Amino acid sequence: MAGSSITKPYTYNKRSSHRVSRACNSCRKRKVKCNGVQPCSKCITSNLRCHYDGIQVDMVKNNLYKDEEDVRKCLRPLVQSIKNLEKLSFANPAKVNSLIQTLSTSIEDLKHDLRLSLKEESVSNLQSELSLETHLIDGDYVLFNSFAAFPINSSNTKHTSLSFWGLYSPIMLLSDQGFRWLFKRLLISPNVDDIDVKRTIYLYLKFMDYATSMYLEATEYSKSPLLWYRKSFDVGSTTTDVDLIKIILLDICKSTSYGAVGIEIKKPDMVMKSINSLYKHLDKMPGVSTSPSKRFQLEPLLFMLFLEVLQKPSYSGIYTVEMLSPQLDFLEFYFWSAETTALNRLIGPIVRLGIDLGFNRWEFYLNLDENEANERRKMWWKCYWWDKYGSLLTGKQFQIMEEQMACLLPKEWIELGVNEKMDPSTFMRCVNFENCSNEVAAEIGHYLLAKIIQQVYVKIMYNAQLCDYRIFSKECSEMESTVEILFEECADICQLLDSMEELFSQPFSASKNIEDYEFYLTYANSKILILTYMENVCVRLSSASNPSKKGDIAAYVAELQEKRLDTAVRAVQRSFSHESPNTYKFLQVHLMLLIQINIYCINNMEKVGVENYLFLACDIASMYADYLRTIQKPENVKYKHFMKSIENCIYFIFILTRVSFQILQKSRSISEVQVIKMAQEYSTSTGHLCKELLDVSSPCFAELLACPFISSWHKQVKDMVREVGGSTFFEKLETTGYERKERVIMPEKNSKIHNTLIEGFEPFENLEEFLRLDIFPDLYSNFFGTDDFHI
Repeated sequence: MAGSSITKPYTYNKRSSHRVSRACNSCRKRKVKCNGVQPCSKCITSNLRCHYDGIQVDMVKNNLYKDEEDVRKCLRPLVQSIKNLEKLSFANPAKVNSLIQTLSTSIEDLKHDLRLSLKEESVSNLQSELSLETHLIDGDYVLFNSFAAFPINSSNTKHTSLSFWGLYSPIMLLSDQGFRWLFKRLLISPNVDDIDVKRTIYLYLKFMDYATSMYLEATEYSKSPLLWYRKSFDVGSTTTDVDLIKIILLDICKSTSYGAVGIEIKKPDMVMKSINSLYKHLDKMPGVSTSPSKRFQLEPLLFMLFLEVLQKPSYSGIYTVEMLSPQLDFLEFYFWSAETTALNRLIGPIVRLGIDLGFNRWEFYLNLDENEANERRKMWWKCYWWDKYGSLLTGKQFQIMEEQMACLLPKEWIELGVNEKMDPSTFMRCVNFENCSNEVAAEIGHYLLAKIIQQVYVKIMYNAQLCDYRIFSKECSEMESTVEILFEECADICQLLDSMEELFSQPFSASKNIEDYEFYLTYANSKILILTYMENVCVRLSSASNPSKKGDIAAYVAELQEKRLDTAVRAVQRSFSHESPNTYKFLQVHLMLLIQINIYCINNMEKVGVENYLFLACDIASMYADYLRTIQKPENVKYKHFMKSIENCIYFIFILTRVSFQILQKSRSISEVQVIKMAQEYSTSTGHLCKELLDVSSPCFAELLACPFISSWHKQVKDMVREVGGSTFFEKLETTGYERKERVIMPEKNSKIHNTLIEGFEPFENLEEFLRLDIFPDLYSNFFGTDDFHI
């Protein structure tokens, strides 16, 4: 309306608006984002008068922290007195120095405590719908990593994904900002033909649709454990699945009364026998030992069986030593192919069982035979390793408390000159591998990694000096020293990791033994994740630090990214030392390594020689292209529901590598033909796959594009792309022969499944609702593993 002072806010989603409900008059008039605080941050920054409903707000922000000025006045003469004492000489200088140190420590603690204290009256008088934590943050956002920021405003935005991912999760690419990051890099590539960029984005959307279909189809084959229970408990076909689940739950609770069901439960030794034999089950099946693909196909079913069997002893009070060993054996076997969320479902109860059995205390081992005691010590330190490694994979906290642990190392380790009280640096100086087997060396390596992970958590990830909410307040006057502390702690951890690699270069140097390669991959995976967490803390701190330190943080982040690339490249190069039949086993870890290399290339394609890293990643991906063709053969159709998780990993590698090749075209101003020629010069297999990946009609993407499902992410991401590329971005998108009106299977809130035909791409859930569905663990596992994307 002409002349009207009313401004209609822009919204891209009918369900919610990014504009806060109570923006101040000044921000409304200037059409800028307002955080809704009185006074708001924009008015404070611009030195404007902040008005709400025509009433001016005092420009002094309601400070919830205690005023330090009066205390500082008292502290100044004390500090000066210490300086004067330092200049004097006394008869007992040691005593004076001790007194000075005590005074200095007390003053620093007092200053820190006062700075971190809240004013009771300010908290009591605070009138706001926003949380207290929100008001303690001075700024418009808090960064979680290089591309994901959490806005601080009054729109009641909730970061519900943190409850699943963990605070420093390496999979934040699944946020809308992560998708936007990838698409923006495609859309700013003017030398790549528009239609090819659009096809790439569409491939990404169909990739998510394919993932959704995998989850929905999983509801059928996930009934297999119920069939196993029917056989184990002699349950007839007349008993429904619902009744069978009730029986299982009652059995877990050790109930003896089954009402009308009237089924006699077999003795607990049946459960123990099942667990003892389960991890060996694959080797006993015909043809499995000679067929890696068959072995991999059967693992998901065995994992589901194991989860159900595991719950029986873990939650029904059957706490015996005999239960722990086979569980640890199965965990060691399964973790290579398991996604980390499911892996933690195993690690949690296994570690808890070790604690409940008392393995973490020296008293447990009194009067035991030494051989038996030594085996149980080994079991405990395996629990310790999995607790730390599982936490590293997910960003969650540990179960094992270091200060409550008192267990000797295994005898074979102690004989090498080490003990459990040594810090990692001392441990590495004292250990002697001269007469040590590679098996024991690998066990010690896992222990060292666990100790380093412990330090990463204590000194960096959950160090109050580096991640406390008070750092984001303007009252924090020690930001420069805080950043320096972070750099020092990160440097110490990097030194430990480098020393460990140097230490283990002797027992594992140039080894083609598959067990040695497994340990090296575990080390590389751990190092990359640790460097990722360091970067995330650096980036998070940069959103609270003063401008003078932002440049230092950015430079250090770039250094950490270089270290990650170097680790990923060396780990990938070592894979060529091993026979290709084992390639399938390391798919999850290789996926993480290839993601690291591709993302680095996407961000740094202008650097000389970076294309060689891309071609190396493509060369590894070509191995999985051959594997994809094998598992899609007609004779493997009966295993299709098991193979989809493998296909999803491979499809994601393909799409990301295609993006990298398109960015290479843009950065070098070369044609697609020239890119393919460069790849062929690197290797024949690289050139062949490069040609296929740049052709959307190639067999690499045929099944993906033919997927008849449309997921909620499909619609959500299309909205994001339109936001970046304009409303007409998809209008001229060419299809590859399949109709745009597609059959869609959509889960309702009651978990029933039905078929429907829809016009267009209307979503059935928004992004946050979608993340809360059971589909997310599957997506997390099969596409993104434990890796992080960085800018």
